[in-house]
Amino acid sequence: WTNTLNYIKSFDKHNLNVLIGQEAQKSRDEDAYLAASNFPVDLVFTIENAAEPSDAVTSFGDYALASFFSKVEYDFDSKYYLSGSFRYDGSSRFGVNNKWAPFWSVGGKYRVTAESFMSSTENWLTNLTLRASYGTAGNQDVGWYQHLGLYGFGYNYRNNPGMVPTQIANPDLKWEQTNKFNVGTEITLFKNLSFDVDYYIDRTTNMLFNVPLSRTTGFASIMQNVGEMKNSGIEASVNYVAINTKNVNWSIGLNATHNENEIVKLSTDLPIEGTYTIREVGRPYYSFKMKEYAGVDPATGKQLWYKGTEGTETTTNYNEAGKRYMGAADAKVYGGLSSALKVHDFDFSIQFKYSFGGQVYNSAARYDENINNPWGNTTKYVYDNMWRAEGDVTDVPAPKYGSVTSHSSRFLMDGSFIKLNTIQLGYTVPATVTNRVKLGTVRFYVTGDNLKAWALGDDFRGLDPETARDGIIWWQYPISRKLLFGVNINF
Repeated sequence: WTNTLNYIKSFDKHNLNVLIGQEAQKSRDEDAYLAASNFPVDLVFTIENAAEPSDAVTSFGDYALASFFSKVEYDFDSKYYLSGSFRYDGSSRFGVNNKWAPFWSVGGKYRVTAESFMSSTENWLTNLTLRASYGTAGNQDVGWYQHLGLYGFGYNYRNNPGMVPTQIANPDLKWEQTNKFNVGTEITLFKNLSFDVDYYIDRTTNMLFNVPLSRTTGFASIMQNVGEMKNSGIEASVNYVAINTKNVNWSIGLNATHNENEIVKLSTDLPIEGTYTIREVGRPYYSFKMKEYAGVDPATGKQLWYKGTEGTETTTNYNEAGKRYMGAADAKVYGGLSSALKVHDFDFSIQFKYSFGGQVYNSAARYDENINNPWGNTTKYVYDNMWRAEGDVTDVPAPKYGSVTSHSSRFLMDGSFIKLNTIQLGYTVPATVTNRVKLGTVRFYVTGDNLKAWALGDDFRGLDPETARDGIIWWQYPISRKLLFGVNINF
């Protein structure tokens, strides 16, 4: 349910746009699950035909969000721009003490080339604009009932129904907030070459986080507002119109982002360390810490690890190896490259995406690259590169019963990639033809998505280097290639 009121007014060289609004939404989720086995025939699979009904589960959930918002935009002479916004949001996902929170933003823009003193540059400097903004944004991306104390049913005893506490209440759970600062510029040269560059700092406070608890409490964790995190970096794009004539138009675009992520504060002064990951103040959120693999002993074919937490001494005893910081999943730079070409009635576009410098951990490779059973299944990489004789220099040890396949940087890989994301070819039927049959525009097209990926890391072994944000590969099914044929008809 959304209601808005918009007031737009222009007088002399002044332009004003004021918006106020209210919005409310509610979601309800209902699930039902039935299971049975031992059917007499394979013709009709209905529950009542089964000899052994085994399970029946139903569930439901409700969620609501209410918002009041406003926005004001003003510009003078298409030269000076000011804007501001304010909103007040309430979510059922938070505790009774903090369901509502305010968020706001202010921004300004100055189009330098609109000044009279810039007239001498108009032949080559088409646009020069400076802009800056600061504001806050909220995040409510948690489960629907994380603030409540919950009980679980089905814990029965001697045919008597039972329930147990499954979640601790937190009536103070509140919105996660990000303070966002941005400053940037827009530059256009010779009307066909444009640059956009932005520097940003985002600082997130009251982070929504499942804080681990001692098992002596009877619970594994509790959702709380703890910690702070900072993201800062540069976003840049360049667009070039190479050809712009009546029948031919060709443009090229490139964008790049460099982001630095840092944990500023956790719930305690101690890091949160997993089997091969770590979350620690001063480091990226998705950081890796594990035992460092040192390759294979050329004389024996045995695996080597670096001993202790520093130094170059190696050992064949996995237990003597110490954990070391091994990088992070965040890419050093990522972005895309695109090009669009139109020749008469034909159009063609292509888009690439890329990511350089991020690490991926192929946890599934511990099983896929099996060396524990010399006669078992393994990968071609292992077969081609495994140690066979004294003097062989390789990272793949000799297959042997009892070999260690535990977590280490042996399975940590360079996740850099370039991917051919989308190609589209289209043909628009000339108006001289469509007008005869009383039609508007008619366009036929074919689109291919996710067509090809190139892993740039020499050590990458896996199906697809583009993985989840945390950089962990665990037999995820790769993104499917898609081919789409279509036609758009406007009457």
